[in-house]
Amino acid sequence: MLVRHMLVVAMISSVFLACEDEPPPPPKPPQILSAEIACEEDSGSDYPLVGEVSVRISDEDRDLLQSSLRATLNGLLIGLRDDDGDEVYTFTPGSEWNPPMICKGEFTLLVWATDLAGNQAKETLVVAKP
Repeated sequence: MLVRHMLVVAMISSVFLACEDEPPPPPKPPQILSAEIACEEDSGSDYPLVGEVSVRISDEDRDLLQSSLRATLNGLLIGLRDDDGDEVYTFTPGSEWNPPMICKGEFTLLVWATDLAGNQAKETLVVAKP
């Protein structure tokens, strides 16, 4: 009887030892994928103006810190937001852009993003508008 109990305890112990917790997969940093600039016509200008800037950022872990997101457009700091959770962060120039930016030529976007694990992504994106 004692031997039987010892065998049962040994079997249960071996099962628990074999079922060690696997370490979680390493976190995946955010990826800054692409950018677009939409132009809009303005009756007060001979040229189209920058209407909206959008940047696609993939974040598989869904832990991107909105407060860590930084971006510049041709050296001007812009605030990107993703209000609908579709991983497309947008900026629409307001009246503070005086004079407005003409939507012609080459635009350089620098984008920085950090997630909860501290993984950082930095990307330079170039958008050309004819």
